[in-house]
Amino acid sequence: MCGYANVSGTVSLQGRAIPVNAGQVTLTDLGGVFGPYTTNFDLNTGAFTISNVKVMPVGSNYQFDAAHGLSLGNRTTHTLNPLDSYTAPATRLLGGDANNAGLIDLG
Repeated sequence: MCGYANVSGTVSLQGRAIPVNAGQVTLTDLGGVFGPYTTNFDLNTGAFTISNVKVMPVGSNYQFDAAHGLSLGNRTTHTLNPLDSYTAPATRLLGGDANNAGLIDLG
């Protein structure tokens, strides 16, 4: 038997007020039982919400990955418990593609 948690938060991009395309937040159950769950974050506000994330009765450890094609990703972990309404700390993705070439490189 499992429970459910709700997760929300915000993601911003260094040096970009409004990105050209959406980035994603992915939650991965580190126990390998549930998920993964993926959603886009809002282009204007960076907000995201993932509802009804399955968790074990004693809680489940989830890896949070925020990603955008023009920025370096960010990864954190958190234990979600049944009936949690967890607000993830604001995440800022550091710039990586300064010239919009679609590549993060030193060229």
